[in-house]
Amino acid sequence: MPELDGPAATAEGSVKTYMSTILGRLGARDRTEAALIADEPGLTDSSARR
Repeated sequence: MPELDGPAATAEGSVKTYMSTILGRLGARDRTEAALIADEPGLTDSSARR
């Protein structure tokens, strides 16, 4: 898989900062827990996945 380059690329440090902010706001310990929280009724449109 080629590396992303150019204006669409996001620095690794920025992604880590964004993820830390999201995890903190959700009260989640990790990405898995954040996904489980987001899958709770009302937080996502689960019909879009089916």
